[in-house]
Amino acid sequence: MLATVLGAVLPMVVTVLLGFVAAWHHDFGSKDAPILNRMVLVYAVPLALFAGTVTTSRAQLSQDIPLVIVLCVSIIGLYGVVLLLCRWTLHLPMNISALAALAAAAPAVPFVGPAVLGDLFGSASAIPISIASLAINLTVVPATLLLLSLNAAEEDSPGTGLGAQRGRAAS
Repeated sequence: MLATVLGAVLPMVVTVLLGFVAAWHHDFGSKDAPILNRMVLVYAVPLALFAGTVTTSRAQLSQDIPLVIVLCVSIIGLYGVVLLLCRWTLHLPMNISALAALAAAAPAVPFVGPAVLGDLFGSASAIPISIASLAINLTVVPATLLLLSLNAAEEDSPGTGLGAQRGRAAS
């Protein structure tokens, strides 16, 4: 059990430590960060997920239908619970509630998933990583953007903005 956990987590720890050493030695500056992020986000992660998904058989994909349902329900359900909790219980504005729900319900599956699940499940880990990524990007991210834009439109409308509230309070 310890070997499995170390095998899954150790590559991430070593990568973070290498990042600290590189920063300590000033090997990379702040101007290099966008280039590294772009390389990872645009090329490395999508290609790794694509390769893992393409090499999976149709039989194995059809076995993962319950996983699709569980991942979608859990991500969307947690988003809804946190959104409602922040909005009604904590009385936070809609934009803050939406961002809090997104932070809670949208884990960093595409980034941490290959490092952790890849060692545990091998190439079969690409399926749950891809499913979770799709569930996040097709449901909670658009919902958050919609709520943020509705909140911005509400604040910009006449009579509801901060200036209008101050004008009413002064009179």
